[in-house]
Amino acid sequence: MSVHVSDWVDVPGLQPAGREFAIGDVHGFSKPLEIVLRAMGERAAATGHGHLTILGDLIDRGPDHLGALKLAVQPVDAWGFSGKTLLIGNHDLFLALLLGEGHYDTSAIARTWLMNGGHGLLDQLGAVLSEDIQPRLVDCLGNDGVVQIKGMSGSRVSGNVRMSHAGPGWFYGIAAKEWYAAPTLFTGFLRGSLRHYTWTREWWTRPPLDDGFFVHGHTPEIFIREIQEWNPEVHRLDGPRLGLDGGGFEQDERHVVGAELEPGRYRIYAAR
Repeated sequence: MSVHVSDWVDVPGLQPAGREFAIGDVHGFSKPLEIVLRAMGERAAATGHGHLTILGDLIDRGPDHLGALKLAVQPVDAWGFSGKTLLIGNHDLFLALLLGEGHYDTSAIARTWLMNGGHGLLDQLGAVLSEDIQPRLVDCLGNDGVVQIKGMSGSRVSGNVRMSHAGPGWFYGIAAKEWYAAPTLFTGFLRGSLRHYTWTREWWTRPPLDDGFFVHGHTPEIFIREIQEWNPEVHRLDGPRLGLDGGGFEQDERHVVGAELEPGRYRIYAAR
């Protein structure tokens, strides 16, 4: 298993505040995640700086959810990065809600999570009930690791680049400042609402309200671009957005895809 690193793509208007590394949906594919992390970390260490942002959906559907979580919560200096941000995806949201201390309908959240692949992590943990999850996760990730999962952010801004798991508020005509002020722990999906940065799709059909560039996951790029087979070239800037979900029509076709961004250019990393 090896990493693909694309040529640089020049985009003069792309102006992150520094060197940024972003990784899209992992969905329990820990081995390709580790390969991409190592390649990016070597680059960050060699250049002396580089912030890592993982765009969410670390878990569900793949073969090794715990492995993906363990890699994500490791200290940044273990890889060579100068900083790290874990963003929350809709699949991570289920876990964060069940780990939280709010007054949520945990039975409804657990049912919905199971319908979306949550049994994989539960099986790895040996957890049967919602209250089993946190102590078993602490045993696997340590207290600090669980704190990181519970504290996942909604988005990250670097210069004129915003990173988030799913859609911005463009689709609903909501400016970024208001859209990303919404609470991270969101239960509207239980009532069928997708008006949240962990869930929104189809937003790429609307013109943007906010200036700058947007890096996201959540929806496999092959679906957005309506192609049949994944290839690394599909992860190319499309107007103001760069999609990094490397999923395929079947789960075993998934690639873990990331991007390195610096002022004026970017390039793609991918592994399967």
